[in-house]
Amino acid sequence: MSKKISEISNSFFSYLSQNYPLMSSCDEFYFFPSINKPLNLLNSLETLEKEKIIQNINDIKALNRHLENINLKNSSLEEKIDWSLIKESISGFLREFETRKIWQKTPSLYLKIAILGIEEILYYKEFLKKDINCFLISRLRKIPQLLENLKNNTRRVNSTELQLTLKITNTASYYFKNFPLKKTYLKEISPLLRKIGEGLEETKLFLKWLKPSKSLREEFLLEKILKESYSYNKSLEDIFETALREHKLTLKEMKKLSKIKLKNTSSLSKFKEKKVNLLNLYQKEVKRLKEFLLKRDIFPLKREEEVIVKEVPRHLKPLRASAAYTLWAGIPKKTKGIFYINAEEANYQEYKFISAHETYPGHHLLDSVRRKLKNPIRSQIESPLFYEGWASFSEELIVELGYIKNPSQKLIGLRRRAWRAIRALLDVGIRTNKIKLSSIKSMLKNLGYPEKRIPVMIEHYLLMPGYQLCYTIGKLEFQRLKEKYAHYKGLKKFLEFILNQGEIPFALLEEKLKEEICPKNS
Repeated sequence: MSKKISEISNSFFSYLSQNYPLMSSCDEFYFFPSINKPLNLLNSLETLEKEKIIQNINDIKALNRHLENINLKNSSLEEKIDWSLIKESISGFLREFETRKIWQKTPSLYLKIAILGIEEILYYKEFLKKDINCFLISRLRKIPQLLENLKNNTRRVNSTELQLTLKITNTASYYFKNFPLKKTYLKEISPLLRKIGEGLEETKLFLKWLKPSKSLREEFLLEKILKESYSYNKSLEDIFETALREHKLTLKEMKKLSKIKLKNTSSLSKFKEKKVNLLNLYQKEVKRLKEFLLKRDIFPLKREEEVIVKEVPRHLKPLRASAAYTLWAGIPKKTKGIFYINAEEANYQEYKFISAHETYPGHHLLDSVRRKLKNPIRSQIESPLFYEGWASFSEELIVELGYIKNPSQKLIGLRRRAWRAIRALLDVGIRTNKIKLSSIKSMLKNLGYPEKRIPVMIEHYLLMPGYQLCYTIGKLEFQRLKEKYAHYKGLKKFLEFILNQGEIPFALLEEKLKEEICPKNS
């Protein structure tokens, strides 16, 4: 790594961890890097004052100018990759704070910080030990100001975001009202919790008074996100056509499989009656996947790697999908990933694929390898296109490797593949007028999604421009690279090589593959 790139990256990581101590360590905020930081920063919590945000934007833009002034003409491929990753990460911050102004349009952001700020401390309680009380009190003291800034800053919120924020506010009220108190720090924390409760009640009144704006689809941002935050240079038209082909091809494969007599599967209602059973199903599945992959010896997977599968706590349910994976940034690096399951909503039929997507060989394996990389840029910066593409690629790998053999299970996997293609079509097509909402609704309905739920799904997907296409487009990029390069040294070495590069842009990943995997005379 060049000295200049190293200095800029160190300044960038240090600046974010000082000014955004929670957002730069929690994967809920995907536009931030996951920064390894000292324990003492758990005393801090961002409160998102307008003046400070404006100053942050100017400071990060100054760093960006320094980065852009670096001449890459005679740089090595490794230096170009590091430069590109820092550039992507800086672009992500500026996009969200300066262009999209999420601090004005996304009031749920403030509530997520409040709740997850406490969750982070509880996550590290075994390392904080007796100091945990001081850290809790420090962050609890900052939450009333955070709620005050929500009211001061919020402008132009669409109806979907507004409803989500109200839902999170209600669960936050329950969380802080029922916060587990120990006698040793009852006196200090009780008044803080009362103040937070009062602030949340005022927040509810403010949100109920707020008039929602029209849906903001942010068409102008999509191309910018692809080029600047993902370093992906294909046109929106190409991406749309690719997703359309993927959808048609998947439906064709589903039609072939559906002719095979499918075995009956147990109903979801049976598992809803006993939450523990559904949770247990996922817990056992994660262990089976891990054992299968260890026996196949196809990934850089170690037996000591562990992921915890647990029920989503009530206060986190509005923040988490029915199944979600999280790994806090490394304090210390040996901390475990958590695979959250909402036993009321988690899918029984898709449990094998969801487990693979979230844990092995999906998100958890990718994150656990990335965090151990020696290069600080590669170990701390994530890319949604790579991250979600790898997890979707993982779902299809377990079929290829023989873990999924039953035709009925394969059909379920294809249904998920079609669903992801529809999300890509929505992400690009609606913003570029290439497809109508009625067509997206019909596609989802034809896959079996309840008609009443579909509009909510669509509005939720549209809140994150450029994210929904990552699953399908990223997966197809991995498949393309696998078909082109895996045969040179075998699938195992190909996959290990991919994982050990960090979440780098696909064009640069292909250059690395050409340089190190392909024979020189090929």
